[in-house]
Amino acid sequence: MKSKSVLEASYEEIKNRIILGTYPPGTKIVIQELSDSLNVSRTPIVSAINRLLAEGYVEKNAQSGIFVKGLSIKDIRNILELRIMIELYTAQAAIKNITFCPHIIKEMREILKEYVDIKDNDYDHICEVECRFHHLYVSLTGNEKILQLYKQNQCVTITYHMYKMANLALSNMKNTYDEHCKIVEYLESRDEESLTELLKTHISTPMEALDWLIKNDQFVQMNSF
Repeated sequence: MKSKSVLEASYEEIKNRIILGTYPPGTKIVIQELSDSLNVSRTPIVSAINRLLAEGYVEKNAQSGIFVKGLSIKDIRNILELRIMIELYTAQAAIKNITFCPHIIKEMREILKEYVDIKDNDYDHICEVECRFHHLYVSLTGNEKILQLYKQNQCVTITYHMYKMANLALSNMKNTYDEHCKIVEYLESRDEESLTELLKTHISTPMEALDWLIKNDQFVQMNSF
């Protein structure tokens, strides 16, 4: 395998682990551990980390090392507001593009089946399922830059970091998960108005969770170094 391919594969794997919450904010990045985990030399790992530093996924502390970027209350609120903007914009773009993307709707429908078996504290699993669903939804814009921005800011992942901090039983989110079925139905029926109204409710849940954490002094800055 060419070195460029190894670098690209290492970069994508580390980035995915961050996006999907395998490495939550505050996790220390240890180059040798990644080298062993991915079974590659340190050189592509170092190059991948430098790329992630430039893109803002990780940050460097002169005394302690490299960590997945920590998030303050302001950071999280900004990201949730960004998520609202992107998903509401996607509603309009998706209705225009839906005819050309039946495979995406099919994948979203397949993902719906996975919400049934979510266990109360299986945050990593539901985060992975949610990321796949919402990344597919945003991909309906047909705009790779928007999707990249959405992924890079971990628009879905931070929600489950919050739920994990609050030890929230995921069964309490059943109504929110049921809304995914409606999202697909409104997409298929090209009902932009209903889709937009549903998304406003759907995306407000994480913002309400953040307000609850702050009000009850349960927010811990997502940064442990």
